[in-house]
Amino acid sequence: MAKNVLNYRFDHYTVLHYNKRRHSGYMTEAVQVMCKWALKQENVTHIIAETDVDGFASQCILQRSGFVEIKRAETIWWRL
Repeated sequence: MAKNVLNYRFDHYTVLHYNKRRHSGYMTEAVQVMCKWALKQENVTHIIAETDVDGFASQCILQRSGFVEIKRAETIWWRL
């Protein structure tokens, strides 16, 4: 992994556990807060995220958080 790269992934447990609170905006808020923090770190200029093509909820969260789709193949890549 390159120097100055922050790599964080919500695992399936987090997502499944979070389903109890769906449509409450908590995950969007968490992503926005994490991104705001990450972008304040030294030498961080952007954030890259990846979603499954059929991960519509995750895609909506990223879109609401300001991410833009940059590549679509087997998965979708996003940039903030």
